[in-house]
Amino acid sequence: MNIILKKLNQFGFDHIFMAIAFVVILGIVGSGYVVIKGHSAKGVSHAAAGYGHTFCGGNGAGCLNAWNGGPWVNSYGNAHVGNDDFYSVSLSNGASTYIMDSGVNVWGGKCIGDAYNQSGNPLASLDSCPGSSQGAGWGTIFKVVRGQYCTGNTVGFLNRRWNDFLAPADGVGFVNGMHFTLKGSIHCFQIGPAV
Repeated sequence: MNIILKKLNQFGFDHIFMAIAFVVILGIVGSGYVVIKGHSAKGVSHAAAGYGHTFCGGNGAGCLNAWNGGPWVNSYGNAHVGNDDFYSVSLSNGASTYIMDSGVNVWGGKCIGDAYNQSGNPLASLDSCPGSSQGAGWGTIFKVVRGQYCTGNTVGFLNRRWNDFLAPADGVGFVNGMHFTLKGSIHCFQIGPAV
């Protein structure tokens, strides 16, 4: 046994041991990162691995998009592209929801709310989610509306803070890069699979 250890030490056993320890520690820290970045809603756990849906207006226009990976939430005219992966999560009261960017980008795991979390700016950007360690960002709580507003497989999002709807600032979202606002007219989103 001594001979084996001497040979391993001769070939850099210390370096091999350190490399193995590094991989083990990275694995532990990495799995912790997934747990921290992950989010659980109604028994469904998803990490920042792209597990949401696309939310697009009629004819695939006016899709929610974390523009260039965030923080701005802008309109994109085509569904199923990068950064259009969002997840609507019901709060425990059942009457409210928040919309989380569940895509693989720097702002993944953040929620749609007031621009840069500034309470007076209704342009949509990604902020801290309700229930996060930072607390809910301004404008991150919505009410899902259907029925008289949206029918079929469509939903609208009434912002609880502004008492207006999440919608493209131009009203239709046919212009790529148009900001979404939390003070818009009703905008019904078709829910589709993510990329």
